[in-house]
Amino acid sequence: MEVLVRVRGYNTLSSWSVSKTFRTYNSTGKSTEIVSKDILDKDTDSNDVLIYPNPTTGIVFINADSKILNVQLFSDSGMLIMSLNENLNQLSLDFLPTGKYNVKILTEKAEFNKVLIKK
Repeated sequence: MEVLVRVRGYNTLSSWSVSKTFRTYNSTGKSTEIVSKDILDKDTDSNDVLIYPNPTTGIVFINADSKILNVQLFSDSGMLIMSLNENLNQLSLDFLPTGKYNVKILTEKAEFNKVLIKK
């Protein structure tokens, strides 16, 4: 069995469509594809907030289902780096060194914790 992960599309409204394709082969070598859609971000607590690109080299975009009230960025050791109380859809991380960061996003509906990698 062969497993392929494909990015199906991206648009300026921050809409991603990702699928996982399983390709199986029969005895004659003919392949059959079984597609499982919407696997993006399944390893996190929710799909209601999306941060991309991740990993990033500078600017990240934030897509949320509801209004963003606060964004906090923490170092991997837990030190608060920044806290922004505004409804934003992008964040510049050019000033940060490479590493792993934790992002806490508070929306009108819920609080989300995400991991962000800066290259």
